[in-house]
Amino acid sequence: MIDKNKVTKVCIDDFAIKKRQRYGTIMVDIETHKIIDLIPSRDLEDVIAWLKTFPNLKIVSRDGSITFRNAISQSHPAVVQISDRFHLIKNLMDYVKQAFQRLLPNIIKVSHLSENQVHIAYQFLTLQEKIELAQKLKKSNVSISMIAKQVGMNICTLQKYITLSKRELSLLFMTESDKDRVKRRNSKKDIIKKVKKLHSEGMSLRKIATYLHLDRRTVKKYVEINLQAVVIQTRSSRTKKSDPYLEQIMTSIRKGLSSKKIHDDLIAQGYTGSPSTTRHRVRELKKELNQKKKFSSYISRHKIIRLIFKQKPDPTVATEHIEEILYNYPLVRKLLTLLYQFQKILTERQPKRFAEWIHQVEQLSVPELKSFTNGIKRDWEAVFHACAYPYSNGVAEASVNKTKLIKRIMFGRNSFDTLRKKVLLRELN
Repeated sequence: MIDKNKVTKVCIDDFAIKKRQRYGTIMVDIETHKIIDLIPSRDLEDVIAWLKTFPNLKIVSRDGSITFRNAISQSHPAVVQISDRFHLIKNLMDYVKQAFQRLLPNIIKVSHLSENQVHIAYQFLTLQEKIELAQKLKKSNVSISMIAKQVGMNICTLQKYITLSKRELSLLFMTESDKDRVKRRNSKKDIIKKVKKLHSEGMSLRKIATYLHLDRRTVKKYVEINLQAVVIQTRSSRTKKSDPYLEQIMTSIRKGLSSKKIHDDLIAQGYTGSPSTTRHRVRELKKELNQKKKFSSYISRHKIIRLIFKQKPDPTVATEHIEEILYNYPLVRKLLTLLYQFQKILTERQPKRFAEWIHQVEQLSVPELKSFTNGIKRDWEAVFHACAYPYSNGVAEASVNKTKLIKRIMFGRNSFDTLRKKVLLRELN
């Protein structure tokens, strides 16, 4: 077994023994990347007692857990605690996203696009999608003429559709199978109402069954059932003729081929479906592939936030529009700059810049970031050490995954003691 007297530099992390119910704590050697020990608890007193069994600890890396911070401080007051860089950056990103949600409107207006871009965008939208988008823009106080141009519809036609309620829209675009299901549900409700009425008038279940030509057990069920809970079961999804050609269809859609061309190509390869079946499948896949290229003068807040943080190009949003939004919302640009500065401070190990960075954040008075800066101040030494030392908790995260894999291989039928022995034996070998 491990000689605990020789253990000096470690990282610790918690892991789920049973998700949302029981958690344990794992310890990993920072230098050898070997699991040293694990216990079936992450409670303060248990972690303190456990850490005391390692008398010569010098460095401990951890996440931002207050429990771990207090346990290390109480068991080894002189030890160097290092806060994990990944968790620090992730926490800041979450707070910045919350600030963006508050600072940016739900739909952001950008410079008007060319007619060609608008045409490309809306040739992929269905009528229902155009109406839903038009209603959303109307709520944002966009003029009818602008909306009509945006979605490529006649103003008179648009005014007819834009006032429809959600229920009216659902009825308008209801499929034949949906209509049939509603009809059957209403018919069933009528029968249930008759059963309940006859039963309330004192007629026995047997007589009701005879009168309505129903099984007595069905009558009993209808008497007890809640009318609002009546549903009509639908058939489970079946394998489609186009399934073997799915990848080819998706590739063709990306190339911009028409449904007719896609159907002809499939027929040449032995496909036996009808043109209407192909059209329906292509329409479904276009939605899944998000082929609706929404080049528009309005961009959703959700999309902008995703683009800012992922920093990946999106064919539906021009780089100029992101720059325009950052120009129109200077506080968003400033927060983004502070986020990148924080990442640079940690990755390039510039701890002396922390105080200046915190001062800049406090000057902005952004409520979402106040909790983050307060947390840094409370854990100042550990955050400072995250810059000064090259260690991180990535080793512990990997070991947690390894432990979970071993637990799954044993089908969760082992005791914690057996799991611990198996993990440690594997590490020693």
